[in-house]
Amino acid sequence: MENKDLIGKKVKGFKFESASILHNWNPEMEKYIDKLGKITYYLSDTDMFKIKFEDSSWYYPAELVEKHLMEMESLLGKKVKGFKFKSCEKDGLFYSYDMDNYIGKIGTISKYNETYNSYRVDFRNESWSYPAALIEKYLVENEKQNEMKTTIELLESIDIDKLAEYSAKEVTDAIVDFPLRDMYKEFFKEGFNKAIELIKQQ
Repeated sequence: MENKDLIGKKVKGFKFESASILHNWNPEMEKYIDKLGKITYYLSDTDMFKIKFEDSSWYYPAELVEKHLMEMESLLGKKVKGFKFKSCEKDGLFYSYDMDNYIGKIGTISKYNETYNSYRVDFRNESWSYPAALIEKYLVENEKQNEMKTTIELLESIDIDKLAEYSAKEVTDAIVDFPLRDMYKEFFKEGFNKAIELIKQQ
């Protein structure tokens, strides 16, 4: 795809290494990482794209921009939870108090509106428009992934040796047989490790 064909496309902000004074990363750009912006201009002299975000514009190396493009139609059909956002008069997107009833409720993304850079979300008996720049973080699949990540981190923090030792002691407490206790410890240790691996594979 030629650079001029990318004008008007949506892209997520990303971090890059400063290659020269022309391809320079500014620490202020940090807050736009993963935020949705629009490519508005190609600067051929420096091979940079100008990307406009909600409240600012920054230049990014053209050679890296394409891999961060956001295909807006890719979210159609996905499940998302209703959420609250600030009305933006200049974008023509307003939050209605009636939308409070749908906060946390699951709907389906049905349409992308280029003019207002928003998605229509269909709930059981109503449809509402939400800003495209915010909607990804409320996708149900992302929420499940984050919950699983937290669960895995918790499981990995468990001291399996101590847990297995405690379990073996509980089972054999009335039996003064240390070889038997060691056997149970290994049994429990193997079982706990297998259980954790199965959870990780979900």
